[in-house]
Amino acid sequence: MIKKLPLLLAFAGLFLAGCNCHPDCNRSLIDITPVVGVVGDALVFPAEGGDKDATITTTLCWEVIDQPDWIESIVPNSGCGTTIVTCTAKPNATGTPRNNKITVRANNGDRAEILASQPAAAELSLKVNYTNGTYEMISVASFKEIQFNVNHPDLMVRSIEAPVLNGGTEVLIGRKANETITLLFDAAGNLLHRPADSEGCVPIGSYAEFQLLSSYSSGDSYNLSYKQEANLDLMEEEWRPITTPGDFIWTGRFDGNGYFIDNLKIDYPDGSAGLFAEVSAAVISNLHIRSGSVKGTGTAGGICGVVQDSGSFISCSNAATVEGQNRVGGIIGTTITGDNPIINCANSGKITGTNYVGGIVGAGGNANITNCSNSGEVTALNYEVGGIIGQNINCSIVNSYNTGKIFGKSSVGGIAGTNRQNVIACFNAGSVGAEDENVGGVVGVSNAFWSNVIACYNTGELISGYSPATAGAVAGCNEWGNITACYNTGQGWPAGLVGNQTGTTTACFWKTGTAPTPFGTGAGVDIVEFTLPYIFTPNTTLYPEWTINPDGTGTVGYWKDYSTGGLPKLWWE
Repeated sequence: MIKKLPLLLAFAGLFLAGCNCHPDCNRSLIDITPVVGVVGDALVFPAEGGDKDATITTTLCWEVIDQPDWIESIVPNSGCGTTIVTCTAKPNATGTPRNNKITVRANNGDRAEILASQPAAAELSLKVNYTNGTYEMISVASFKEIQFNVNHPDLMVRSIEAPVLNGGTEVLIGRKANETITLLFDAAGNLLHRPADSEGCVPIGSYAEFQLLSSYSSGDSYNLSYKQEANLDLMEEEWRPITTPGDFIWTGRFDGNGYFIDNLKIDYPDGSAGLFAEVSAAVISNLHIRSGSVKGTGTAGGICGVVQDSGSFISCSNAATVEGQNRVGGIIGTTITGDNPIINCANSGKITGTNYVGGIVGAGGNANITNCSNSGEVTALNYEVGGIIGQNINCSIVNSYNTGKIFGKSSVGGIAGTNRQNVIACFNAGSVGAEDENVGGVVGVSNAFWSNVIACYNTGELISGYSPATAGAVAGCNEWGNITACYNTGQGWPAGLVGNQTGTTTACFWKTGTAPTPFGTGAGVDIVEFTLPYIFTPNTTLYPEWTINPDGTGTVGYWKDYSTGGLPKLWWE
């Protein structure tokens, strides 16, 4: 109903804001008249929301000074003289009717009020869609917090739908249908993240909640902690890599909690491709991609495309195929600056790219890669490809191994394609091949004065299509680096120790029959040829890198006890 104040008003519209007075306006009265279709003395909106028009007839200028928050817009929101305004109401997902008033004020200070109302949904019915194309309708207690369990162990929930939720479009879920699913919506039916748990982690239990991480661009929202609460099937729906709008880079913490992600599908031409696009100072742990595909036109990684600064990746794995151009990795496409620990991560997916391609990291500006492994096939069209890292600019690689097939045109290594830092206590057991030059069982090229390959071994087959002088079981080319306490038993052509030797190689062993000589060019110091059975007897005083680790911690020495015969094993094996 209309409440008349000192100025006579007859109104059936919604709020408007701001007033610009017209010079021809007089100060007599304002008459606000309902248009056809307005029920009674109020604007009555349906539960699913929508538009209503009101005609304001007056000789004065006017403005809206109060409105309910479920009214999304009024156009225009101020004026002079006769005006038609359009009012848009949000869906009512609260479960209760709404009754509010709108206040219009004339430029002489007089006011008029009108009711705006909206019923609750007549029936709180939710459509549950399954991945096999079937669906069922269920009743829920509220559209604000929805919790349901349809108890179908053989089905997968694809999505839910209701006219008042998500603009009437489906909300993607991707959960087993015998699990309890909980979702939170605001009064307009927009999906929200649920409150953090007792550990301060926001739960992620659906495709839509996970994708919502990209929606925050300011404040602390993109810097929160999140925890996966169940296995998620992304159902081969096109996934937009997690990032944030504008200039913000995602800096949160995500704990996969040991659950799996299945059927990831990314075909992303607009930037870095990966479950996460770009992060900085983020911590991602216990996250496991069990199946899917990631495809980008530039940098690509299974878990993350680009780590800008000091990201941590702990106990993550990828089994999806990853395809990109430059800087492509099973876990991360590239790391740039800062301290980037990558610990206990594994890749089993097929990784392909053009340059700088690796099973764990494509290209590493700064990183500490520890206890990582690759069993997937890694292939580069051109150069710098490795089982753990393609291009090692300034990364320490420790206690890691490769068993996958590694192939590229040049600079190909079982652990690192090119190495400009440290590779320590690692081994390769996969076949390593190059169409052209510089192929090595451990590193393709070690080409910095400060680069080291220490306590590593190769048992994998070596294949080179170029020259024996650029292929070796430990390094294809040791240009300036240091290699010590390594050995080889792998076969192939050739498969000695180092192809092109201009750096320093000391205290290494190579098995008779694997190659004609231990070096294609150059020579080393204390290089021993052996046949099995054989007892290794290196000089540990002169070469402490051969020290046997006494307590299995790796704090002293890199090797298990090899004094009774057999091939040495690293302390962590």
